[in-house]
This record gives sequence, structure tokens and C-alpha cells, in this order.
Amino acid sequence: MEGPRSRTFALGFAGVIILGAVALIFFGEKSLRSRESWSLHAVAEQNGDSWSLEALPSRSIYLYAVSEDREGGLHLLFPLEADRNAVPLPPDEPFVRTLPAESGATLLVLADPRPLWPLEKARSRFTGGGPEGPIRLTPADILSIRGMGPLPEGSGEVRVSQIFAPGASEPDHARGLWARRFPGS
Repeated sequence: MEGPRSRTFALGFAGVIILGAVALIFFGEKSLRSRESWSLHAVAEQNGDSWSLEALPSRSIYLYAVSEDREGGLHLLFPLEADRNAVPLPPDEPFVRTLPAESGATLLVLADPRPLWPLEKARSRFTGGGPEGPIRLTPADILSIRGMGPLPEGSGEVRVSQIFAPGASEPDHARGLWARRFPGS
């Protein structure tokens, strides 16, 4: 039998659960991503069979470079060192890297104050010195970073790079994930 005491207890318990959920969402969300504004000036140019990537972050960030080929295949170009933890780039220090390129490829550059775990997981699939070349990624590896589910069936012509804003010649500001595509057109 249900009495007034059990109803009061159930309502009190429900109230505690709701307050706990609200607190978790409010405080947990803040700890998931830094909401402090930061900037990144990144330039990438394709010169024949290589990309020249230059970046200057205003704070310590993790930077990733992904190539999307003409057929939509995705390859992690930087970082490749699968047997080491990702190391953030220091603030206010120029980062310059030459990366392999294919004709007609698009370079996707992602940066965040925290490691991007789907890409770290892809890197961890290779142990003992890492692969000889770029690490093959799935569209889900990239889309999950952007908070998107898988591409719908029959979307073969859709490219992952289409969800990225074009790269700019001026520094961009972000609060959390920074993602751009090069060439910018």
C-alpha cells in the first residue's frame, strides 16, 4: 500500500535526481570544453605533392591534420606518432609542417584545447612505432567530433569536408573546437 510518506519520499528522491542532473549538465559541460576564447591563425597551401601547414595558436592546443581525397577517403596526416600521447602545441610559437598531398585533396585542420578522442582512438589502433604513412579514418571519426551522427544511406556524393568552414587568411577565434578546410573554396 502506498501512503503519504512513500509519496513524499518518492517526490523528494525525484527532486534530488533532477537537481543532480541539472548540476551535472551545468558544471560537467563547462569541464568538457574550455569556453575561454582563443585564436588560431592557420594557413595551408598545396604545393604539388605536399601541403605546407603553418599555425600560430594563442593558447596551448592539440592540432590535427586530415586529408580528404577525391573519393572521400580520410587520412590522418598529423600527428602520426601512435605510440606516444598527443602533445599540445605551445601558445604563441609558430608551428610549421610539410605534409603529403594528393592532387585534388582537401586538407581538414582541427584544433582544440583538449585532445580529440575519436582521432586519438584512431591513432591508438597502430602500436609499436605507428604506420609508415597516413592513418585511414572513417567519416564517423570526424563526424563524431562535430557532434554529428553517421551520414545517411545513399549520401555517397556528400563529402565530410562540406561541414567545415573554409580557411581564412586572418586569425579565427574559437571557444572549444576550431575546424577549417583548405583550400578554402
